[in-house]
Parts: sequence; C-alpha cells; structure tokens
Amino acid sequence: MTPILELGLVYAVLALAGLLARRLGTSAIPFFVAAGMLVGPHGLTLSFLDLRVVRDPAVVDLLGRIGLLLLLLFVGLELPVSRLLQSGQRIVVGGVTYVALNAALSAAYGLLLGWEGLEVLALVGIMSISSSAIVARILIDLRRTANPETELILGIITIEDVFLAVYLTALSGILLTGAIQPARLLAGAALSLLFIAGVVAAGHAGRRLLDRALADLPQELFLLLVFALVLTVAGAGEVLHVAEAVGALLVGLVLAGTAHREAIQERLLPVRDLTAAVFFFAFGAAVPPAGLWAVALPAIGGAAVSVAGSFLAGLAAGWWGGHSFRASSRLGMTILARGEFSVMVAVLARQGGLDSRLQPFAALYVLILALASPSLARHANAIADALRGVAGRWPGRRPPAPPAPTTASGAGQQAVAAGAGRAGRHDRTGVGKAAMGGSF
Repeated sequence: MTPILELGLVYAVLALAGLLARRLGTSAIPFFVAAGMLVGPHGLTLSFLDLRVVRDPAVVDLLGRIGLLLLLLFVGLELPVSRLLQSGQRIVVGGVTYVALNAALSAAYGLLLGWEGLEVLALVGIMSISSSAIVARILIDLRRTANPETELILGIITIEDVFLAVYLTALSGILLTGAIQPARLLAGAALSLLFIAGVVAAGHAGRRLLDRALADLPQELFLLLVFALVLTVAGAGEVLHVAEAVGALLVGLVLAGTAHREAIQERLLPVRDLTAAVFFFAFGAAVPPAGLWAVALPAIGGAAVSVAGSFLAGLAAGWWGGHSFRASSRLGMTILARGEFSVMVAVLARQGGLDSRLQPFAALYVLILALASPSLARHANAIADALRGVAGRWPGRRPPAPPAPTTASGAGQQAVAAGAGRAGRHDRTGVGKAAMGGSF
C-alpha cells in the first residue's frame, strides 16, 4: 500500500468517525483516538479480517506533529493575558482554585497508583486540563451560554491556558534534557527561559517588521511565511531541548500582537483542523488496544477522581464567584471533560521515555470523560438537587456585579463568542484554547 493511499484511507476513516460523533451529538476527539487504535498499526486483525490501513506510521506521525504545532499556535494567538488581568479577583481566584485542586488530586492519585516523580508530574497534566472543545460544545448544545456561571467557566479556561503554557515549558525542559538532578534541572530551566525570552523579545522588537512583511500578501505567500515561522522556531526549540509545542505556542503569542491575528486564524483554521485530526488519530494508533486492559481500572479510577475533583473545585470556584449551589454544580460538571491537552501531555511523556502505561491510560481516560461529561453536564441540576440535602445550607457570598448591558444573551454569550474565536468556527460551534471546532 502506498503512503498516499494510506493517508487517503486515514482521512476516510476520520470522516466516518466525525460523522458518527456528529450524529451522536458529541465531540469527535475520542472517536478520532479510537479510530487510530482500531485501524492503526496495532489495529484489529482476525483470521478473516484485517482493519489496519496504516502499516508505516511515519507519514501520519509527521502530519500529526504539524497538527499539534498548529493547535499550540492557536493557543498562543488567543491566550488572553490582557483579558485575564482585567477579569477581576473572582475569576482569577476561582480559576486558580479549580486548577490547583484538580492538580493536587491528580498528583495524589498518581502516588496512590505507585508512580513517582516525572510520571506523577505527567499525570497532573493529563488529568488537570479541561477540553475546551467539548466544554464549549456543551455550553452551546445545552443552551447555557447566557447562564450566570458561563463567564466564570471561560475565566477558568483562561487560567488553564496560562497553566498550560508554564506546565509544558517546565515538563518539556525536564523530559527532553533528562534534567532530574537539581543542577541539571536548573540548567535546563535556564536554557528554556532563555529561549522563551529570546523569542518573545525578538517578536516584540520585530512586530512592525512582521506587520509589514505580512501586509497585502497573497494567501499562499501569507501561509508560507507563517508556516515557515512556526516550524523554524519550533524546530529550533527542539534542538535546544525545548518541546516543539512550546516553540509554536511562543510564535502564537508573538503573532497575537500583530495586526494580522484574525487573518492568521481564518486562513490557517482549515489546515489546522485537517492536521489536528491526524494528530489525535496518530495518538490512538500508537496505543495497542490490548494494552487498554492493563490500565482499565486505573483509568476508570482516574475518571472518578476527576469527576469528584471537578465537582468540588466547581463548587469552590462558584462559591467564591457568588454563584448558587446549582450554578456552581453546573460549572463543575460542564468543565469536567478532558481531551486534546491530555493527549498532548501523554505524547510528550512518551517522547520523554516515561512509563509506557501513561499513553493507554490517557487514551482510555479521555474516552471515558469525553463521552460521560456531556451527560453529567446535562443532569447537573438534578445532581445538585440530590446533593443539596447532604451539602446543607449553601454559604452565601455577595453575588458578582452584574455585567454591563448587552444583547439579550448577556455576558455568557460574549464569553462563548470569545471562546469560539479562540479556536475557530468549524460547524458553527465555538471552542476555546487550541481545540477543534464543530464536530471536534
């Protein structure tokens, strides 16, 4: 089978997986991962049937790596640091509370499983960062964009963006340099910080030059220049033992300060979606389905820990934001889903030579939560009502100041609209961070 035929069959399988996800009204991310496991090199083979369409994953892996870089580019393009600084104490404290509590529970669960050090650090990333693709889809499908807790949900996603940037930089610096001893760890951190500072400083100094270079270019030259910038910086970072994903994120941060941010998003969105789908497929293709049995119980346990952690963290963040018990419960159940960033961390862990069980764990964990979270979010009010008697009297806080008058949909619609801009408009559903749009 030729590489072109293999790639064509991969996209055919991805299209079928996306159609199935659309029919079921859920995110396509877990379906893309499952498709990779089913028809990848470790896929289903019987005496009379061989579903494997990929025998040599080199082409798929390369295209998937480009998809990962474009995902992180979009994170940088829409990392709303300025909006974060203006968002007020309630959103910042609520977001930090959510991230910190989930990270602590994830670390404790990793230690309970018998993992240590770097594996626990990787598990924190896998289990602590929400899938904004699925979160935004839930908000839109359940028509909760105008709900009082929606602005806080988008604020938490903003905090997660910041956490992701710092976390990826730290984890990649440790894994790719092998810096475990304090001296090597400090040296690796210093090198990473120098690279980051150099890219940001060069981008700031050359912002006007970038604006002029991208102005009035035909589409093909515009795309070539942006692609060259992303791949070159990401590759240079990899040479210096900084994850290529961090390099792409930095390019996004630099380009976000230019006058062409929206044009870059609009023109690169179809390319990103085409390649990112292959990224999720390639992740699944690297997981032998037989290996899922060995991590089934840990993955189910991890999903249960995340459900409890997200619910409790949602209650804490909602209480601090002045929301009711019901609204706080909806917050925790809505932002529960894990997806694209869990996959990214698992891939980085594999590249760093960590425990081989992390990748099948992440695959099964993501599948469970991506499929369960929409149902839990839909029944969040019923869950809150059932637990209200156990929780007792909800300690009230002064409710947040009402948003400035807008259209009938209010601040929540504005927040989700911002989230939609952060990741595209595929299939007319918004997503945040670097996630997929629409069927993703």
